[in-house]
Amino acid sequence: MRAAIFQHPANGIAIEEISVDPPRAGEIEVRMLAAGVCHSDLHIRDGDWPLDRPTVLGHEGAAEVAALGEGVEGLAPGDRVVLSWNAPCGRCLRCFTGRPWLCFDNGAQRNAMSDGSTRLHRASGEEVWPYCGIGVFSERAIVPAAAAIKVPRETPAAVAALIGCAVATGVGAVLNTAQIRGGVGRRRDRVPVASACRP
Repeated sequence: MRAAIFQHPANGIAIEEISVDPPRAGEIEVRMLAAGVCHSDLHIRDGDWPLDRPTVLGHEGAAEVAALGEGVEGLAPGDRVVLSWNAPCGRCLRCFTGRPWLCFDNGAQRNAMSDGSTRLHRASGEEVWPYCGIGVFSERAIVPAAAAIKVPRETPAAVAALIGCAVATGVGAVLNTAQIRGGVGRRRDRVPVASACRP
C-alpha cells in the first residue's frame, strides 16, 4: 500500500510503498476514506516536534472496516468509522474513573500500537511507525479497535475525518479546559428594547 512517510525535516514527506501485517487481537484493519491535516502533523513536518524513526503521519481520519483481529466486538467489515488518535486502554486509573481522554497507557504517546510495536514495514524490512498509533496518511491502516467509533454510513467522510481530533479537541477545550457552561447567557451590551426604540 502507499503511505506518506516522514523521516526528517530535511527530507520532507515521501509517498512510499510499504507492507502491512494483519491485525492482531483487539485491532482492526481499515481502508482510509478521508484524512484531516492537523497542526500537530505540521509541527512534525517542520521539525518542531522531533521524531527519530520513519513514521506515517496523520491522526484524524474516516475509514471503512476491512478486517477484524481476534476478540473485536461491535464492529464488522464494511462499517464506517471515525478514527480517534487516543484509544483508551480501559485499564488505567484515568479510564476507570471515567476520564478516558486522559489515558496515557496506550500507543498514541509512543507512535506505536497498544503493545508498543508496529504493523508497518518498508520493503527492506525496516519498521515504519504509525503517528499517534493510527497513521492515517495511508491507503490502509491497522488501528486499535478502541480507536474506531462507528458512524452512520451516510456521514460524509470529509466531515467524519475531522471528528477524531479537530472536533474532539475543540469541544474538549470548551467543556473541560475553559469549562464554559451551556445555556442562554445575559449579554452586558444588550440594550433594553424599550429604550432602543425611543425616537
